[in-house]
Amino acid sequence: MPPATQTNSSVTPASSASEAVTTTERQSKKASHPPERPKTSSNILPILLIVVGSGALVVLLIIGAYRLGKQKPPTTITKQVQVPLPAPTLPANAVLTAACLAQRGEQYALPTTSTTGLTYDVYQGKIVAIEYLVGQNELSKPGDLFSNLSLPRTDYEHLTVSSVPASASQKEPQFRIIAYTISQSEAAKITCVK
Repeated sequence: MPPATQTNSSVTPASSASEAVTTTERQSKKASHPPERPKTSSNILPILLIVVGSGALVVLLIIGAYRLGKQKPPTTITKQVQVPLPAPTLPANAVLTAACLAQRGEQYALPTTSTTGLTYDVYQGKIVAIEYLVGQNELSKPGDLFSNLSLPRTDYEHLTVSSVPASASQKEPQFRIIAYTISQSEAAKITCVK
């Protein structure tokens, strides 16, 4: 049986010189060349850098979008001046139809208007209201009978709608629609006492 060989670097007297050199060469090769790492660990670093860099970029974009969204638009101060519309004027051909009505004053109408025509309420030379008188049956008729009703262009303070029962001159109930150019408290002061 041949003698057993040792794998360590120490050489025994029984070993041959060639065996000692071979063992020493193997150890020096191992020392000069470190063992190779698996290829997967060397590919992880670039992937990790890409993932971390992309994540940081996404976080920065989200923060930027948030800050951009939270910005307030520049404040612009503008002063709005409301120019009052001119007071309506009584047409020259208007005819006096009532000397004085409480809260409305004198009433004027145009000779060409129908029962649903425009009526002007005047107090102390100033138009205080514009009114229409509309019959109940007229409101229930199909079509757009009242599509051309208009009011003079001016500032109106409030609007009232009231019912008027049938009378000898008006055979059916009516609705009175009054657009006032004065306040309710001012209208209440019109009493027709001279």
